[in-house]
Amino acid sequence: MKTKILLLSLLFSGATFLASAQNAPQRERGERGGNREFNKEQMQARADSARIARTAFVVEKAGLTAAEQAAFLPLYQEYQTKLREARQASRQAMRAARQNESAVDYAQLNSTFVAQKVREAELLQEYSAKFNQVLPAEKAWKVFQAEKRFHQKAFKRGEKNASDNRGRRGCERRQNNAAN
Repeated sequence: MKTKILLLSLLFSGATFLASAQNAPQRERGERGGNREFNKEQMQARADSARIARTAFVVEKAGLTAAEQAAFLPLYQEYQTKLREARQASRQAMRAARQNESAVDYAQLNSTFVAQKVREAELLQEYSAKFNQVLPAEKAWKVFQAEKRFHQKAFKRGEKNASDNRGRRGCERRQNNAAN
């Protein structure tokens, strides 16, 4: 009798597992082996949303007037675009250098890394001067401080979300299985 109950419970568990696996969305394996769906449009929408949030945060914390915003925002967008392009070029160079893991040229990686930091500093210096032309020095300072605070808050949010998701994954799976 015990054997029959055990066999039936194993059969039921297996059927439940198979049914939930069939209802789960199909995902391709990510670059690092995890199950991830990559949706370029969704990633672009997230990046655009983050840019808008950052700009709004900076404008609010710097206390810019409407006239200051009209003069400042095109420069700020230009600065962010150049910074993003410089970082992207550096990432591509780093990826290319690391493609052949057995022959990684660490001296080249180091010089690429340093060149990237120098380029960021040059952009900061160039656009700081431009910001000072359209904003009072105090507000230009507040812009950079607000940007720094935004990134710190975003980093903390990311850390919190990552730690929350670690514990939540199993709970969500159980809830999804119970609902099906």
